[in-house]
Amino acid sequence: MTDPVFWLDQQAVPFQPGQTIMQAATAAGGYIPHLCFHDGLTPHGSCRLCIVETGGSIRAACTTPAVADMQVSSATPGLQEQRKQLIELLFAEGNHLCPGCEVSGNCQLQALAYDLGM
Repeated sequence: MTDPVFWLDQQAVPFQPGQTIMQAATAAGGYIPHLCFHDGLTPHGSCRLCIVETGGSIRAACTTPAVADMQVSSATPGLQEQRKQLIELLFAEGNHLCPGCEVSGNCQLQALAYDLGM
């Protein structure tokens, strides 16, 4: 018996029952931008960067269960713009001093900013 699949940006992603969209995508080698998702921690969707569109609504991929044959979009221009705005708000807080940060170059927030064109 084969694993069920859902479709992430037109690519089939196999999943195990009980996995979220994020867990299945990550296990299959896919990438959905995120900050607060980490293996071993309970998903809570607080950063909102893992937003995906499915069934006509926008949801956090880290808290949404995978469902067989579900159509999921992650890389749309609208979602990318929303992610960019969220990252800009985090930097506008003033708590991120990238030039002097000791983890500069190995920072998920900094990498997302670059990926989103900041």
